[in-house]
Amino acid sequence: MSLEIKKSVEGTSLTLTLTGRLDTVTSKEFDNEFEAAVSGIKDVILDFAGLEYISSAGLRSLLKAKRAISDGSIKIIHANNVVKDVFAMSHFSDHIPLEND
Repeated sequence: MSLEIKKSVEGTSLTLTLTGRLDTVTSKEFDNEFEAAVSGIKDVILDFAGLEYISSAGLRSLLKAKRAISDGSIKIIHANNVVKDVFAMSHFSDHIPLEND
């Protein structure tokens, strides 16, 4: 399966809505889209409502994204239980918070 990324910008806030899988095959696509969209952005919201799965490659991409906006904030909303489990097992929510829905 592929990854679909929809972008929405409001001032210095960027929302990326991800649908599909963020894994070894699609993480480079996410990296490229994020890098292209982040100029002038302070706050990033990643909407994972349609994200079915995330792998370690996807987690690495999220860490790169966090570093890219070091002066701003990044948060994840609407994560499903599969994604929440990956975050819990890897303690990844220590790095990027999952908002409770």
